[in-house]
Amino acid sequence: MIDESTSGGVLNTSTLETETRELTVGELIALRVRTEVRRYNNEKSDRYFGLVQPSEIERTINGSALRKFKPIDADTQVEAALSGFNAQSFVVLLPNGQAESLTDKVSLQDNDSVSFLRLLPLVGG
Repeated sequence: MIDESTSGGVLNTSTLETETRELTVGELIALRVRTEVRRYNNEKSDRYFGLVQPSEIERTINGSALRKFKPIDADTQVEAALSGFNAQSFVVLLPNGQAESLTDKVSLQDNDSVSFLRLLPLVGG
């Protein structure tokens, strides 16, 4: 998994283990989000770096960037990520091209890369 910016910069990379080599884009997004949430909840980190950010973690306390650990609900995050994909908040770039829908089939091989490109809405446009 590779998170990229619109300028082509790599923001984050991680490896994702799947039980099957064939799944839908929706299943791939859900697997990624559940893995990120499980890792965060197990590590009890003070920062969450995932595909979508929970609203309670985005806020800062009194202008401070420090945050206390608060468990994240995986189902809520999966729902937000799937909605984000449908709203074109990010695109998924597969080895064979861009994913068009959550029901697109993905066939992954060892060492395949999947990129997630977050899109920023234009201001005033």
